[in-house]
Amino acid sequence: MFSTTILELMLINASVWIRIGSYTSCKIICSFVYDGKEHEAVSNYLALTPFQRKEDLYANVYIDNHDPSKYGIELFSN
Repeated sequence: MFSTTILELMLINASVWIRIGSYTSCKIICSFVYDGKEHEAVSNYLALTPFQRKEDLYANVYIDNHDPSKYGIELFSN
């Protein structure tokens, strides 16, 4: 696996039908550059507090060396 930095954390897509207490479930959509091409990565569902904002989050994307469509996203909060 190869790690790359995020070009942009594009969208937090909230899922209103899945709630865990006061937490909001969502998918993170971000773009990254690999081999000179821009790709989009979509996470699985995550649980975020209502106080976490897009500006406070950053992510690492781990990409398969031979196939950039195989990836994993690691999300962090400031």
